[in-house]
Amino acid sequence: MTAKTKRVITAISFIVILSVVLLLSVAYIQYRDFKKTFLSKLSAQATSFIGQEVSVDDLSFSPAGAIALHNIIVHNPEGFTAGKLLTIEKLSLKMHYREILKKKL
Repeated sequence: MTAKTKRVITAISFIVILSVVLLLSVAYIQYRDFKKTFLSKLSAQATSFIGQEVSVDDLSFSPAGAIALHNIIVHNPEGFTAGKLLTIEKLSLKMHYREILKKKL
């Protein structure tokens, strides 16, 4: 392999690695924005459903198809002292894809 070929391979490798890092960075930023928007809408939907202010602090996804909601807080209704009516540290929701595909649910 000549020195010129090595330089070309090095330059192409650098460009590919830089592109992958840039793509992963953009994907992560989009994921964070999606998560923030989703949590805001989820909190608003829960608030309108039960009639009390609800906030969801965080959520996480697992490769096995589970979704975990973290630090769910239902605030006291009007007329009561300010504070929390209910706090749930973690709520896990797991999908059973096999049953869905077999139409057992």
